[in-house]
Amino acid sequence: MGAVVTGLVLSSASISNVGETYPDEHAYMTVFVVMAFGSIAAFLTALLIPRRAPAVSNVIAATQNTDESVGIRRGG
Repeated sequence: MGAVVTGLVLSSASISNVGETYPDEHAYMTVFVVMAFGSIAAFLTALLIPRRAPAVSNVIAATQNTDESVGIRRGG
């Protein structure tokens, strides 16, 4: 979607030079502004996603799986 929007905005304002057509400065600035706002919107939306707390069973299993519980002894 980003490539389509970028292409449309770049083609909205152009300069013709010896039979060639190029996007002008205004079109590039518009693309940069649209990309900046899109990035900010995506970041703010990502902040709204709630984080899951680990389940109690996962915490218990993680604390029981230590080196000593599997018979590995470290040092002397």
